[in-house]
Amino acid sequence: MKTYHRTHPEAPEFAQNKVGHKNDDGSFTETVMNGAPIDIPADQFVSVRVEMPEGSIYNQKKRAAEKERKEAERLAVEEAARKATEEAQADPDQP
Repeated sequence: MKTYHRTHPEAPEFAQNKVGHKNDDGSFTETVMNGAPIDIPADQFVSVRVEMPEGSIYNQKKRAAEKERKEAERLAVEEAARKATEEAQADPDQP
């Protein structure tokens, strides 16, 4: 992953995200310019959301697992219905 510094010149001065140091005369010297490659500080983290392509192995396995889960659920419902029918036929006095 590549990261780049980003400044916000249209924001108020305190929120412009400039990296550098203030000089004795009050001026500011930027040491990292907007768009320059920059490392992420060690005490920070980056949260990334990735959307996998439709035909990716991940999505293929995900679809197969979902299909298996639905089939297992369908079979469980059928089995429960079959058992209920058998029990009802075995004990006709049961409501």
